[in-house]
Amino acid sequence: MNDREVFFIADDFGIHQEANRAIVHAHTNGVLHAASLMMGQPGTEDAVRMARDNPGLQMGWHLHLDSSQPVTRSSWPWGNSYRRAGWAIGLSRDARQLMRDEVKAQWEMFGATGLSCAHPFVYEVFLDVLPRPFNGWLRLG
Repeated sequence: MNDREVFFIADDFGIHQEANRAIVHAHTNGVLHAASLMMGQPGTEDAVRMARDNPGLQMGWHLHLDSSQPVTRSSWPWGNSYRRAGWAIGLSRDARQLMRDEVKAQWEMFGATGLSCAHPFVYEVFLDVLPRPFNGWLRLG
């Protein structure tokens, strides 16, 4: 007999207050174990407060690079298209610098919340798994 456990993680914690309420509701009713926190979004402050009020809800960092509000500028130069973002990042030195700045800023903002990251290794793993040449230009260390 195999003992198996299912671990449910909600995406987009912080995107807006309605999503935050749904995530906390699912957690308090025993369905949800963790959530990924988006920085710099309309509901981020609300999500951080809710995370502090619900310490059993594990937190992870949600890197976002399209279809969201960047933290380093007013909007993404590629709009909300992940395809255009991929092309821009692959072809434009300016877009690669924006990515480096954005990843660093989002990670530092997560750290500034004081919340414990359930998977703190994800940042370095993210940098290590990017295919060349991407892993070199994104390294912040």
